[in-house]
Amino acid sequence: MAEQEYFRKALSDFTFDVASGGAIRHLADRGYTVSQIKDMLDFPTPLERVGQAVWQHMVDTGRLMFAEPEAGNQREQYTYVLEYDAYGKSSYRRVTVQERDAKPVRWKERQFSGGEDRELSQNRDKAVSAGAGRELPGNRDKMVSAGAGRELSGNGGKPLSVFLAEKCAENGEEYSYVSCDFGLRSRREPEKYQQVMKLLEESQRDYILGLPWERRLVYHRLDDRMRGIIARLYEAGEYHGTCCFVKTEEKIQL
Repeated sequence: MAEQEYFRKALSDFTFDVASGGAIRHLADRGYTVSQIKDMLDFPTPLERVGQAVWQHMVDTGRLMFAEPEAGNQREQYTYVLEYDAYGKSSYRRVTVQERDAKPVRWKERQFSGGEDRELSQNRDKAVSAGAGRELPGNRDKMVSAGAGRELSGNGGKPLSVFLAEKCAENGEEYSYVSCDFGLRSRREPEKYQQVMKLLEESQRDYILGLPWERRLVYHRLDDRMRGIIARLYEAGEYHGTCCFVKTEEKIQL
């Protein structure tokens, strides 16, 4: 019985991929949302299945990650090798063509708050004064945060959208990611989550609601659309998370 069920599922997956899989991946790469893709398919396909296919494609291509990005780990490449067992039965085994050349990143942690990009670094030369956050004599640009001994330097008050665009241009979108907890928030506080989604533009909301976010923190590539979504939620006080820029080894807390 289990064998028959496995065969049915394998046949269903194969049929689905032949009928719709290639088109879904192609349209997802062109930036269409899940609901838009469903409407464009020739073969009738449930919205949920389209969403799962788009999600898996995003994982396979490195647009989504389940851990902080590292240098060189944007995408693994695979091939399938035909093998035979002792009885001559053939099967395919997936093998990695190119191992991930992942290198640990020495993150420089910073904080972006209230229009300021603040560098968080240990300040060994200055003591933290009681009731901190006071400006130190002779130093108009730097302050010492309370109890932390961390140096804070302003970035001229740039809006988050501008700051993220500059960082992505510096690092390249392939090396720029942002943490997303949509899957967690939608399950913890579903009613509030729906209210938060109303803060987004229709196309942005359609994109987020169409994806089957897993119940864990994930990292989404900071493409133009995701930058707009994060900036809009942040400005409304509804986003707190981390941006990771691999090339410059910067981790920005929002």
